[in-house]
Amino acid sequence: MKTSFGQYEIIEKIGTGGMGTVWKARDRILDRIVALKVLHWAQSLSDHSRARFMREAQAMARLSHRNIVSIYSVGESRGTPYIAMEFVQGQSLADVVKDSTIPEQLVVKWFVRIAKAVAHAHQKGIVHRDLKPGNILIGPRDEPKVMDFGLAKDLRAQASLTMEGDVLGTPAYMAPEQVRGKPGDERSDVFALGAILYTLLTGKPPFEGRRDSVLYKAVHEEPVRPSVARPGAAGKLEAICLKSMRKDPLKRYQSVEELILALEGKTQKAFSSGIPAWVPLAAMAPVVAILLILILVALRPETADKSSVTAASQEDNENTTISASATSPSRAPAAQPKTPAPDDDRRNRTQNAGKLRVERGRLLYEADFSGEGSLGNNWGKTGGAWTVKDGACHVTHQHEPGGAYAFGPVASWGDCIIECEMRVDQAIAGLLFRHDSAGRCYGFRIRLEESGDGCHDTPMAYLDRVEPVQGSRTRLRNTTMVQADYALPRGVYQKIRVEAVGGQLTAFVNGEELLSFQDDNPIRKGGIGFTANEACFQVGIAHFRNVKVWEAKPIQAPTEEPGLKSSAPVF
Repeated sequence: MKTSFGQYEIIEKIGTGGMGTVWKARDRILDRIVALKVLHWAQSLSDHSRARFMREAQAMARLSHRNIVSIYSVGESRGTPYIAMEFVQGQSLADVVKDSTIPEQLVVKWFVRIAKAVAHAHQKGIVHRDLKPGNILIGPRDEPKVMDFGLAKDLRAQASLTMEGDVLGTPAYMAPEQVRGKPGDERSDVFALGAILYTLLTGKPPFEGRRDSVLYKAVHEEPVRPSVARPGAAGKLEAICLKSMRKDPLKRYQSVEELILALEGKTQKAFSSGIPAWVPLAAMAPVVAILLILILVALRPETADKSSVTAASQEDNENTTISASATSPSRAPAAQPKTPAPDDDRRNRTQNAGKLRVERGRLLYEADFSGEGSLGNNWGKTGGAWTVKDGACHVTHQHEPGGAYAFGPVASWGDCIIECEMRVDQAIAGLLFRHDSAGRCYGFRIRLEESGDGCHDTPMAYLDRVEPVQGSRTRLRNTTMVQADYALPRGVYQKIRVEAVGGQLTAFVNGEELLSFQDDNPIRKGGIGFTANEACFQVGIAHFRNVKVWEAKPIQAPTEEPGLKSSAPVF
């Protein structure tokens, strides 16, 4: 005889957890298979447990992502609450790892998608707090799905269902602050993701043993390096894995988005070396035909409208990642098209079509770094060590939260062009602009060219909008970011230019446009600043000079012959 639970017909038990039991069931009304999570009967007698169960349902209902298990409905039958969810036919990641060694390329594919799912939850104000291989399902198409938000924290909730001192989560994947009974935040999920990556690389969790032993290790001991736990398995992912698992939350990636950027920067070149050997030649025939047609068109200049080609090339730059030679920063970067996933539209965007071109107008501000020892007139600093010498501002940053910053006067410059010369001796440096009294600003930062340290092998530059995290006085997060494969050579001053025209932000290096995006809700005014950031445990060291702010004057009309493209602005 078949067992019924409300409108659901129970088929079989999938598993049991601390809060409830999950059943495979059929919805008799909608005629579909679901995963039915039913709160344990004893738990259903507790108002606290029922409220937490409902909080899980509410958290899941806020999320809509291809790599998060979907919720269908929530209700109550026979006095017991339930959640009806998407049924995923497959294995848990824990079982997959236990049964086989996972190729590195598949590790990257799965991990990036898992991380993007967690980033989506964070954007909706949800911290998972119990990420582990057992809470990730691998579907029949190798598509990971994050599930079980039973311990999730709602950052937007006025009251918490977790009391400080409660130790929640799975010991082997818990961040040290969770072990200490702290509620945790997005960086706790970053730690758990690092532990999951460790498991994917080595086949085992970072800490093993009895529960009390694992909890002690999570707080006081470092895990065995993945390359030692499984020689040859970790590769270049080891540095990312270990940074994610730093004991101090301030030394981890400060957001999952930052972790994803580091991971994609590491792996993009590793897995894009050419056409795989298994691609059949027949599958390449359409591509070859298209290339031949393009070559024939290029050989007939009388039929090609140069102005239309220019417009087309600008349109092609939309939704791309720009890449450039790390050893030749003055060379124009080559565009490498990349269409982001729908949930990834905050990064890897360069918007060029219809851009307003500007030139210098009045000189609005010039930094005074002529003295010795001080930052000059109207400047203040936050963290790090700052000195002025030989007409330049020199900054060193190590271990301060959020980087070291110096800010010039908060001004109502409006549309402007900011120029300076920037030199990076170590780690990351950047120019900040339109920094206002609310702590919001835009930033253009570039990583130093490095090699051989397992951390900086891939160059990186990014243009972003930064805002304080709600409820925090020290933490910042990116709300928009575009990036490029680009780096600066060590110890050489480079000319940096940023155009801030309304919501259009554009960054140039040595006269060549590198990054741009359009902000629909722009920061309208504010000062300028410098930053040096620690990266991969290296001290940030940077230098800035010849800092000027100009009025942005629109270029009314092109003066060259029709069809010819205007050159990039020069200094």
